[in-house]
Amino acid sequence: MAGSRPRRGPAARAVAARLAVVLVGLYVGVLGAVMHRARLDDGPLVLPWGLVLGLGAAALLAWTASLLVRAGAAWFALGWTAVLLLQGLGGAGSYLVGSDGWGWAFMGLGLSLLVLVVVLAPGRHRRPPRLVR
Repeated sequence: MAGSRPRRGPAARAVAARLAVVLVGLYVGVLGAVMHRARLDDGPLVLPWGLVLGLGAAALLAWTASLLVRAGAAWFALGWTAVLLLQGLGGAGSYLVGSDGWGWAFMGLGLSLLVLVVVLAPGRHRRPPRLVR
């Protein structure tokens, strides 16, 4: 038929959904890397609102991805982690995450939080565990 679009099968839709989740993970990783150093200094009180916002958004969106796409949290974490790995390709003097306390906190807490979400997220199509007697 002229003008009709070919129908995409379930495999193509699944690949497209997973690619979209990886791209969202990349985007959130870049935003978190840029924002993690933002903080409110008020005398002795330091509120790292950029770090909290970046890690909270990553955890929330990874959890949401696990509800929408099969293994969605893992695909999201792949995109988020790619930001940390790709920053090393920028050459000397080019970095998103500094090698200071704030940078190490962003990387360590972020990776730990995403591993926790991947393990604990309910996931789509996941069967409840069987109790062994």
